[in-house]
Amino acid sequence: MLGYMLSMQHVSMRLALTVPFALVAADLSYPAHSTCVFEPARLAAQDVDREDSQDPQGPRLGPLRRIVVIGASASAGFGIPVNLAEALDYVVVAPHEPVLQAAAQMLFASPEALGERMIDQALAAEPTLVVAIDFLFWFGYGTFDREAERLDRLERGLAMLTRFDCPVMVSAFPDMSASIGKMLAPAQVPSKKSFEVLNARVREWVESHPSAILFPLPELLARLKSGAVFDISGHTWPPSPDVKLLQSDDLHPTIEGLASLACEVVLSATEGRDDVAPEVVAIDPAAVTRALNQRAAEKRAASEERRKGGKKPRDG
Repeated sequence: MLGYMLSMQHVSMRLALTVPFALVAADLSYPAHSTCVFEPARLAAQDVDREDSQDPQGPRLGPLRRIVVIGASASAGFGIPVNLAEALDYVVVAPHEPVLQAAAQMLFASPEALGERMIDQALAAEPTLVVAIDFLFWFGYGTFDREAERLDRLERGLAMLTRFDCPVMVSAFPDMSASIGKMLAPAQVPSKKSFEVLNARVREWVESHPSAILFPLPELLARLKSGAVFDISGHTWPPSPDVKLLQSDDLHPTIEGLASLACEVVLSATEGRDDVAPEVVAIDPAAVTRALNQRAAEKRAASEERRKGGKKPRDG
């Protein structure tokens, strides 16, 4: 228990410095103590009535019609002013319901309680696709008295995901040990044996649930960290060697990294499906990056306007 308290204190001290800035920079509409909230990623872009969205004469969107993002800080946009839901909204270019942001930056603090609340909110949206690529992260990472307890918590996390009837995209556990001393404490990272057990269980769960989709996050993160260029649907990425895809904490994506994640998520969600028309998506990480940078600039400008508006005039 003492180890757990010291580890949480280590992470909490770091987050106390970084999370408030990330929340303010992101121009989020909920207070810093909030843990999970729906946020339409791009309200002005698509104001689609739910009944109209089911029109058989409309675009063939398949599972992309009503997406909900659940998960931890990477999906929630830690350290950058935009999040995965917003990035996905720019990849799906046909009229669709705005992607809903239900990921929580503070999921690490209470994965089971916040995870249940997150899933309750997601279910209320009646999603056609749940993107949960980092939802399970803190069901395997974290500080435990025994390594075997990691698998016990993972089982509870997987049980939560069985509440969805629609496709659910999950990932095996990536090795984020490079973040030790930056954002993670050594005790929070699973052992090599635990990684093997946890990832085998995730893959087994996906195989036993036909609607589940296994997102290759460990492989993608390895590419992001390598600095080498790679191909995303015919686009070379990153565009130049000086473009970083991970932040300096070696845990969270940059805006460019988030753009590549969004493109890969849509590719995984639509692979092998005949109910998604090719023209409803635009897999172009450079275009998504430009849109996200514009969105980030708008948020910063709005935040600055509110800051100026909140200043009291000096007497005299």
